[in-house]
Amino acid sequence: MRIGIALATLVAAALAGFAIYTFGWHERGEPRARADPSIRTVKDVAGVHRVITLRDGDIVRRTEAATECMASGEGGRPNLFCTRIENGRHEVIFYEDRVLVWPLDCAGCGPDGPVYDYLWTPFVVRASGTSQQLGQLELDARKRQVTYADAIHSFGKPTSCRTLGTPASARADWRVIGLRLKLATLGGLPRGKDGCSAPGAIYIAGAYVSGRRWQTPKGLRVGSLVSTIRALYPHAVFQSRPRGDWPGPAYWIVHARRPCIGSCPSPSVTVPRLSSHVKDGRVAGFFFPVGAQGE
Repeated sequence: MRIGIALATLVAAALAGFAIYTFGWHERGEPRARADPSIRTVKDVAGVHRVITLRDGDIVRRTEAATECMASGEGGRPNLFCTRIENGRHEVIFYEDRVLVWPLDCAGCGPDGPVYDYLWTPFVVRASGTSQQLGQLELDARKRQVTYADAIHSFGKPTSCRTLGTPASARADWRVIGLRLKLATLGGLPRGKDGCSAPGAIYIAGAYVSGRRWQTPKGLRVGSLVSTIRALYPHAVFQSRPRGDWPGPAYWIVHARRPCIGSCPSPSVTVPRLSSHVKDGRVAGFFFPVGAQGE
């Protein structure tokens, strides 16, 4: 694992080097024209350098580091695929939110084998109609419901945990990173235990982050202006008031249609997957209504 982390760090440093010091080349090896809008110049204490924005299929090479990288993609997600020029032991792929390191010198390794997976930006909140992700913690695990123990594994021991009236309901706080989890279970707890002392038996019902490092993949951050929400998420649904445990006023920046449960005006309703809580004209935090409570 240490080797993988060190390699990812070294490759990142190499990328920074040839982003500043190398040319972008077409397949025939011809340098791009100076008028190419993907090339700009920057000036620092070492002089003037070129910063190159790669297009799909472009390759950059740092001969002195024996490394080259290609602008590519997989499943519709752009990436930067890096490898040693000859006889490499690893392949490194940079995505927007994570770095993957594949060892090539063992049986069963390679693109379909074991991989070291590192978050590129650890404080990212993202959601879709089928998934919710808080940093490295998948809140919508498909095979099972996510527990308080899973959160401890991802973020470490919380600053505090307390029950909320009954042993089956609790709140955990990680104050350093600005994370709060609402925990609940409809199932039984071990005898003599509560939600804080039996983390594997209680589930995440809701998650709220307020630390200023948290952001969405589009760059919406805690502290951003409300106008930024409208610009980045034009289809966000505004809610002027809190709804139960859901904070308000808020913008449901990611939402989905779900079948109605209970009394509804239509067979399906719009529900939030990720909301942006606002206060005093700025983003105060992000909220995931998870709803996992076990049975």
